[in-house]
Amino acid sequence: MSLMGEHGPELQLKAVELLSLLKDIMSYKELSEKVGLSASTLARYVRGESLPSLNRARRIVRALSNMLNLKRLVSSRLEVDERGIVGISNVIRDMKLLRFIAYHIIERFEGRRITKVVTLADEGIPLAAHVAYLLGVEMIYASRHRVLGVRSFFEEPFVSGSIMEAIYLPRGTIRRNDSVLVLSAVVRDGRPENALLRILSRRVHAEVVGFFTIVAMGEDWISRLELPEGCEAHALVVVSKSKANFNP
Repeated sequence: MSLMGEHGPELQLKAVELLSLLKDIMSYKELSEKVGLSASTLARYVRGESLPSLNRARRIVRALSNMLNLKRLVSSRLEVDERGIVGISNVIRDMKLLRFIAYHIIERFEGRRITKVVTLADEGIPLAAHVAYLLGVEMIYASRHRVLGVRSFFEEPFVSGSIMEAIYLPRGTIRRNDSVLVLSAVVRDGRPENALLRILSRRVHAEVVGFFTIVAMGEDWISRLELPEGCEAHALVVVSKSKANFNP
């Protein structure tokens, strides 16, 4: 993961974020050995008592960026209940982790024109907000219910178990000339995501340039999605069918 694009205060803050995230899986002693700074100095940075100088920030990022294993960090935070249902609340409420996942997504789709970031409420909103902010574009979310105060929607039905549901996207938020990146926190059976993809590609006729999910259920997850032609899709963590229940 390349994290050296920033400079000045951004690089200093990123160095602290990186230390803060890695201290969950490494001791200060281990971090000190990798960086060449004392454990007490690194602890002061993490506690917010001081910021590293620019030279030290570069040193920290260069030493530690390749050690940031996002797949491992996300996998360690997943929870599976007695029914086999995977929960990702420990991932989507960790703002430091989401920020580095956002950096990863931006690198994945580097060079692609992206004018809007779109997600499904509610699980996808924290990640989409990070990515949209870093890209400097608008975040749009669709939901399974009509939002109060919005008069006109695109409505796309889908079957969830034995129940007919729908995805609602406010009209006018996405336009034909938009290039859209769709983000998801977790893809289970793919049906709500497919309803959103149908709205974007068939109803709005926007260009869907990419699809990214933090977690995907089943090795065949991509084949379950109705991806438009030219849409690039990635998952950070894929949970095998034998380990989890697909139902939310």
